[in-house]
Amino acid sequence: MKEYSKRTNLSQNEKNIHKERIAFMIIDDEILFLKNSELSHFMWAKQLGVPESIFSQIVRGYYKNGKASFYKGNFEYDNECIECAKRFATEIKEYVGVSSIECWCGHKVGKIGEEWPSLYFVGKI
Repeated sequence: MKEYSKRTNLSQNEKNIHKERIAFMIIDDEILFLKNSELSHFMWAKQLGVPESIFSQIVRGYYKNGKASFYKGNFEYDNECIECAKRFATEIKEYVGVSSIECWCGHKVGKIGEEWPSLYFVGKI
């Protein structure tokens, strides 16, 4: 499977998709947020000084329209992603100012520039 998570040349449509969401990354057991930005997670991580060699191991995701999505690597998920969804859901809710969110993990990689379906429903928190 082609590695999409480390792309740096983004179409305008991809930039718009990024700008419409609130991105997050969990680094050193802390959640960081980025909103109103066209940056991909990879470009944001580079700005933060995260080594490319560990980027794929970082749990990251985004919040949009009542839904928080967690993933790592090439949009896959594992038990760490599921546990992060459960652990950080409250912080995400507080940051975006909502009373509940749906938490999902992983994405089925699709066409570049489109939103991809989520794979695993963690729950409504």
